[in-house]
Amino acid sequence: GELNLVLTRTIMLRRRRAEVLSELPQLQLVEMPLEAIAEHVSSVVDEYDVRKDAGGCWDGVATMWERVGLCKSRMARELLKEKLGSSAQSGDAAVVFVRHHRVREAVEKALD
Repeated sequence: GELNLVLTRTIMLRRRRAEVLSELPQLQLVEMPLEAIAEHVSSVVDEYDVRKDAGGCWDGVATMWERVGLCKSRMARELLKEKLGSSAQSGDAAVVFVRHHRVREAVEKALD
């Protein structure tokens, strides 16, 4: 069933860094600039009904970081597919950290 699918995938997305920290190699930071495209921002605004309320606060997302994460997940789709695909082909494990549940869901959706 679903559990078997999750356990046998070559890529698994997990939310809590503390759960896997002891198993990880030394962190390697790589900067990969992503170009923000109006289409990605518009799709996030539409899909999550992101709007400013009368007080100037954003509705539809928990925080500014979640809004940015959702936009980045769309921008990073092809890059993630390429990098994670090459990791899978070489037999290397890949770990993707995200801060918000909806960002994790968006990344999983993009990789399906």
